[in-house]
Amino acid sequence: MSAKHYEKPPEDVIDQYVEMDGVWHLKDGVDFTPQDSVVVDVGAGEFSCEPGEWVKIDQCGIGDVNSDERGSGARFNSGKPPMNYIPLRQQIIVWRGYERFTQHHRRVMDELAKFEHGEVPMWNVISLLTLDDLSVSTYVWEYGAEKYAAFNWAKGMKWSIPLACISRHMQAILRGEELDEESGHPHWGHVVCNLLMLEHYGKFYREGDDRPPKEVF
Repeated sequence: MSAKHYEKPPEDVIDQYVEMDGVWHLKDGVDFTPQDSVVVDVGAGEFSCEPGEWVKIDQCGIGDVNSDERGSGARFNSGKPPMNYIPLRQQIIVWRGYERFTQHHRRVMDELAKFEHGEVPMWNVISLLTLDDLSVSTYVWEYGAEKYAAFNWAKGMKWSIPLACISRHMQAILRGEELDEESGHPHWGHVVCNLLMLEHYGKFYREGDDRPPKEVF
């Protein structure tokens, strides 16, 4: 049995938790049982989160697929490495040691690193994409529309979310994975989708810009 998500635990188990900085944690000595699982409904499906604590919604997923508010684009991020905390410039140094890191990948990612630094607009990155890149992304867009809702992403989200997603899919490519296990579509198609999201946000959701301050570079 799974409980629905609450901003805090339900009253019948709340005495087993302690609140710290807005997050409800299990008290020491309390077993975490299956019925304490969190089920997050993002509109097109439910995703279970089973951490050792009672988590808030943004730790399992972000946004609200049923909302029309700006910035409410939904995304399921549970358990995924937050690659946005490593500057893309440094990631590229590692990636260059892999033969699957093609010249096209390198040109696009080098320009994306400049965007992350605030040196160039996303237009510079998008202009490097090809017709084949757009084609391979269409099926990922279709998958996203079925998983969440058509143009759910266009409402906006923090820019760090697509940046982190790009890094994760690039790493999968470099490991030799062609297709994303969940969607069944090419990882590069996912990369292209996230690049196009960032270009859109640069024009229509600038308040989501949470790139590192320019001075850190």
